[in-house]
Parts: sequence; C-alpha cells; structure tokens
Amino acid sequence: MGKALLAAGVGTHGPATPAAFDAWLLRGATRKAVLRGWFAALGDRLTEVEVEGVGGAFVRSEDVAAPARTEPSREVRLLGGFDQYVLGPGTADTRLTAAGRRTAVSRTEGWISPVVVHEGRVGGVWEFTEVRVVRAGQGDCQTLVQDSGA
Repeated sequence: MGKALLAAGVGTHGPATPAAFDAWLLRGATRKAVLRGWFAALGDRLTEVEVEGVGGAFVRSEDVAAPARTEPSREVRLLGGFDQYVLGPGTADTRLTAAGRRTAVSRTEGWISPVVVHEGRVGGVWEFTEVRVVRAGQGDCQTLVQDSGA
C-alpha cells in the first residue's frame, strides 16, 4: 500500500524528497526505515533529481524530462484554502512559501488560507470581498485589486 501511495504522491507532487512525501502523507510520522523501504522497493520506477542544485528529490522515471520542458510562469493565480498546490509540498517548503509568509498561510487549528501565487510561489493570502479588474497587463502582478466597498 505504501509503495502505491508513494508512486501516486511523487507523480502528483514530485519532485519530492522522502521527508516531503512523509510530511504530505502522515505529517512526518512514518518510521524512516519503512519510508526508505518504500523508496527502495520502487527501484528504477523512481529517479533522483536535483532541485535548485540540491539532490535527494525523486520523480517517477517516466516523468524525468517533464520539468525541463516546463516554461516558467509569470501568471498570478488565486487558489482557494487547502489547495493541493500548497498542501502537496507542505507549507514548510520555503521554495513555495517563504518562511515569513508561513504563519499567514498555515494558521491556527490547521487552517490553510487561500493564497495568491505569482511565478509559481506563494506571494500572499487573499480574502474575498469584491475583486475588480482595474488594469489588465499580461503577467502583471498588480492586475487585481481588492475593494472592500469602504
């Protein structure tokens, strides 16, 4: 069962380190020997890759070329609370959510805030009141403005 979850989890949220996979699956509660066994059991179905110059992350071998084909995004996205884009790598992954923004994203009692994603990274959180487009420019992070009606 663990091997199947690992293959699916890395396929969805990879590249992922064993620690990141465990944080997603059981919040770090899997015994390290069990986790190593799952990774070893998948053998050549996983390939180790470097992410931003750091090794120890894995992708499914069938997906190893996909990151190199992916163009960087300049898009701005509003994601709802508890979105898997944030939950997959976890709010402690500073490549996605800067350490200074973590408390705004991962709040008390397990609440995960709706986030603004710019260029693939969490740039802030949002709360819906009313949103008006005031200036539209491709890739412009200042495109959306919140208006509380005040």
